Amino acid sequence: MLFIGAGIGSLYYATSFYLLVLSGAIFVIGEMLILPTIDSTISQLSTAGLIGLFFGLANVMSGLGEAGGNFMGGQSLETGTEIGYLPWVTYGITGVILFLGVLLLKNGSH
Repeated sequence: MLFIGAGIGSLYYATSFYLLVLSGAIFVIGEMLILPTIDSTISQLSTAGLIGLFFGLANVMSGLGEAGGNFMGGQSLETGTEIGYLPWVTYGITGVILFLGVLLLKNGSH
């Protein structure tokens, strides 16, 4: 989550193509780390008979989350044009908060 938030948050500072590519690479690293974690968690939590249902629901929820996130991000960009840095700071802070939430859940499950 930290890489995803950093990748999106760093887009504000991407004033050249190379910085845009770097921001995208940071975001992709975050995606590469989170997706196997989701699959591993699902395989550990589900029973053998319901594993297909769990994976299906996870993909639906992931799609809904991405759609909702894209909508809210677009609205934030549209309304944040007067204050140019506001959407990017919001994205960065949200990424850090989600990272800390996942970290607390991970540490609290032991």
